[in-house]
This record gives sequence, C-alpha cells and structure tokens, in this order.
Amino acid sequence: MRRRNLDPADVVAIRGIRVTASGLTVLEASEEMGMGIVDVALRGRMSPSVLRRAHDRNPRRRGAPAAEKLLVAAEGGARSEAERLFLAVMRNGRITGFLVNFPWRGYVLDFVFLDERVCIEIDGWAFHSDPTAFHRDRTRQNVVVQEWTVLRYTWRDLTQRPDEVIAEVRATLRRCAEPR
Repeated sequence: MRRRNLDPADVVAIRGIRVTASGLTVLEASEEMGMGIVDVALRGRMSPSVLRRAHDRNPRRRGAPAAEKLLVAAEGGARSEAERLFLAVMRNGRITGFLVNFPWRGYVLDFVFLDERVCIEIDGWAFHSDPTAFHRDRTRQNVVVQEWTVLRYTWRDLTQRPDEVIAEVRATLRRCAEPR
C-alpha cells in the first residue's frame, strides 16, 4: 500500500469507498502485472487519452518512465504490446503509409495499406486464445479475404524473425501495387 496525495480526478467512490480512478488504477497495476493489463484496458472501453491524463497528473509515480513509452506507442493507435512491437518493426524497416485500427464492415483491421488493399493482423495470445475468439477470428478472416490480401503475424514472428516480416510486407505491397 502506498500513500500520497492524488488529484481529485484520480479518485472515485465505489459504494462509498474512495479508490483510484480507472486510468490511474490501470497504470499502477501495470507496474506489478505488466503491460498486458494496459492492453486489456485499451481493448475494452478505455481510451489512450484517459491513461495519458492520469499519467500526466502523476508524472513522478513509480513506473512512470515505462508507462510513458507505452503511452506514446498506444497513442499511435496500437492496442496491444504485440501491435506496438509491429509498429517498431515497421519503423525499423522504414515502412510507412499504413493506417492503424481501420474500421471496415463492422470489424477493426489491425493495420491496412488502403491503396494496395493489404491488411496485416497481429495475433496475440491474450485476445485469440479462447474458443469464442478463435471462432470470431475465423469468421472475420473469411469476410476480410474477400477484398484484402491478409498477412498474419505472431509475437514469435515479430521477435524472432523481424527482418523476414519486413521483407514479406515489402514483397506483398509490391505485388499488390502492380496493375492487375
């Protein structure tokens, strides 16, 4: 337990008990539980701006430097640690021109190159590991491939073979940019 003075915006009452507001709670929990909790919050109803405001109100809290790096990445549109890693791989490969979390036909596509009609999906364990998510992803995939070339990458791809990922993305973009 820690004791410090908090900004009133970082305190809420739940059944008469004062607790930290959701943004600060997520940031504080990430110090102990890892960034996966931030990913869950971003996939849910929390926006990066809620986390940013809580972070900015508490700049000297323990874990703030790590949270700053995470927030910069999240504000770029990435909703998971794997998506943030993909952004880093693309930056290292100097690949630009994509949109992040592109809404399409009731779905949100992780990364898209609109002109080339290339969709890149990042498969993380946290959101693709239960039977319902597995089924939903397959249904979604069948709809998406009707109009997009789809590449799928996992954490292992991004950490163990980033150069191959860059080469595959470049080759796919070249192929899809050619007149048909």
